[in-house]
Amino acid sequence: MNRKIKRVFYMRACLSAGLLLADKVELRDGTVIEGTILVENPESIDIEIGSNENKTIQRILRIHASEISSWSSNTPRTVGLEGDGGLTLVSGSEQVERMLREADAMVQDRRLDEGIAAFGQAADASIGNLDSLGPLEKSGALKVRAHALRLQLAAMEGKVAVLENQTKGVQKELDKRWEKLEREEAQLDRDKSDFNRERQSGGVDLRTRQAQNELVSRQETLERQRLLLTREQDTVGSRVRELEGDRVRTLTQIELVKERVDRTEDDARAAERSLRRR
Repeated sequence: MNRKIKRVFYMRACLSAGLLLADKVELRDGTVIEGTILVENPESIDIEIGSNENKTIQRILRIHASEISSWSSNTPRTVGLEGDGGLTLVSGSEQVERMLREADAMVQDRRLDEGIAAFGQAADASIGNLDSLGPLEKSGALKVRAHALRLQLAAMEGKVAVLENQTKGVQKELDKRWEKLEREEAQLDRDKSDFNRERQSGGVDLRTRQAQNELVSRQETLERQRLLLTREQDTVGSRVRELEGDRVRTLTQIELVKERVDRTEDDARAAERSLRRR
């Protein structure tokens, strides 16, 4: 794929929960705490980080919401996705992780339109039950959505680069063939001039007739090539217009997704402010 296409990477805070059994809380300073989340509420999270076999001794941390960057839990939640009958998410992480990986595979396989659509579906899945979430969960879900949308943007920008290269490539190849034809036609004109000078200075013999027949054959061949290229130029023109239309539509979609990212990040910040006010 064109090197301008951005390689899609996954946000650790959004995706790692599906790979390990432990719940995780990531702090704003980058510290990751693993254990079992016992209590989730708007003000704090209680996470068990150790216990004896009988649970008679437990080590439990209570982390204030203002210290939390993101979190993931193995407690299943169900969110709706049109046409899929509901998806089981691990705090907006496990299922979205799978969807993002599948979307990335599509992009790397040059199935750009499919990948772009799949990133959008992952973004929607991450907030399918948003209204039922508390401020902390809501903020996390919105961050996941913003991340998925940014991945969608990267895929769209990659598609624009591909379309631009295809447009240039299609026209460039035809231009090369036109240049070759014009060189051959110019050479034919020179050879015809040389032939006419030689014929005027001498009589007509077998060699002269053969040379004349060769010139006529070359001219007919070049005329057919010119006719063929003229027809192909119309086809290439249609293809270029199609590619350019797709590029313009994608650029328009990019602006719309950028607006969605901005709104989602604004909503995530609003959820965090609401959490701090509690």
